[in-house]
Amino acid sequence: MNRPAAQYDQVAEQYARLVAPRYTAIAALLDAAVGPVASGSTVVELAAGTGTLTRLLAPRVIAADGAYVALDISIEMLRQARETVPPRVELLVADGEATMLATSTADLVVSSLGVLQDTDARWREAARLLHAHGRVVLTMWGVHYAERVLIAEARRQLGAPPMPTAPLVDAVARAARAGFGSIRHQDFRLPAVHHSMADYLEYRAAFGAPPWVPPGRQADALHAIRDAAAPYVNANGNVELDRNVTLLEASACRHRSYNPSVSAGLSDQPGAET
Repeated sequence: MNRPAAQYDQVAEQYARLVAPRYTAIAALLDAAVGPVASGSTVVELAAGTGTLTRLLAPRVIAADGAYVALDISIEMLRQARETVPPRVELLVADGEATMLATSTADLVVSSLGVLQDTDARWREAARLLHAHGRVVLTMWGVHYAERVLIAEARRQLGAPPMPTAPLVDAVARAARAGFGSIRHQDFRLPAVHHSMADYLEYRAAFGAPPWVPPGRQADALHAIRDAAAPYVNANGNVELDRNVTLLEASACRHRSYNPSVSAGLSDQPGAET
């Protein structure tokens, strides 16, 4: 079992209880961006986790006589999702780089806070899955927000590699290389307030040991996060943070050629992932 799958298998119940509810507002941004669902559409969701986005979007797809396939690398996360998503949703254990689904099977590929944007291979797989004029809609972490600063400091304390400096620019370039066009993005700033430091650390522990945490140092990571979060505790004892989320959309136009250095709607604004 690879480390990311093991990470989430071990904490699936805690993730569903403590993390997923805090991502509902982000999933709602993506759901709204999808807009009306055409009759008979097929939607593929990558990195579905415990089904936060699936619960919002799948009922609309199914009501339009469509099909919804949700994939994740963690079988335990999908078991949590199975308890709350519509029965007609197909849940599959698969990596977004090699889904094993048929070519040109989807009208829409979606991913909420997943890793689709992080590699050329995932963008190529999304392009393979889509019809010639399908599209991708995803959310990813932006930059210049409190929780990113906090995690970056915790990583520094543990000697972990620094966070990416311009993931949005990288994501747009990868999308263009995979043959996507009409690439556009928008940032949203959202509050992230935790009732106490104990609540915040419980929330962070519900991610398991992320890849940037050296093996056996999860406790050290939580101590580093606690120290880095201390300046964000307000007079009421709340940990008062914020988040910057980027909504990214791209269209698959397989019959056109693209210059990887040019993409419609690209701005100079960098992004980063927590």
